[in-house]
Amino acid sequence: MRVVFLEESDPTRLAAREVEGQSDDGCFSANEIARIRGIGQEEAQESVDLLSERCLCSRTDDDWTGPRSGDERWCLIGPSLTVGREYEVLTVEGDWYRLLDDRDDPVLFHQICFAVSDPTEPTFWVCEVDEDGERHCAPPEWSQVGFWEDYHDRMPEACRRFWESLKTLYPDTSKERTPPAHAPGWAESRWPGIDGNRPRKS
Repeated sequence: MRVVFLEESDPTRLAAREVEGQSDDGCFSANEIARIRGIGQEEAQESVDLLSERCLCSRTDDDWTGPRSGDERWCLIGPSLTVGREYEVLTVEGDWYRLLDDRDDPVLFHQICFAVSDPTEPTFWVCEVDEDGERHCAPPEWSQVGFWEDYHDRMPEACRRFWESLKTLYPDTSKERTPPAHAPGWAESRWPGIDGNRPRKS
């Protein structure tokens, strides 16, 4: 299965970019998005939350305990993908595709970011539907609970298993990519702040 990364067209992201260009701190808020887009504060907050779920923006503070006013500051995150480039889908996790980004990191991206160029799913995928009705498909080698957490925690065995399985299961993608210099088992985080895992439901 292959997908093509689309050119940026999300109206909230475009509005956020406009606000960031005019603000002193280079960030934006949901209330500013509401003003730019001419929508209600609640709709604007939901659209910002969706950007956050897609790993396209991050909040500048860590206080999630109190009620939100809409004035919380957010900053855009540039996706580590190339517009128009085709990527092979490694797993499907609900509305998310896991693929190797341009830094050779197996990261989840929301399906809304892509157009499907080849819908053929690998015969080795094991698929199941969870209690929320979301479909999950992955090679059995990567389906163990905690596998991706171990990979992004730089656990040597998970890292070795991923790259060895990639070579066997996805040979075309494997030929194009290079395992991180310290794999298996990184001495330090190659890409701080990115763990590649789907945001948890609260």
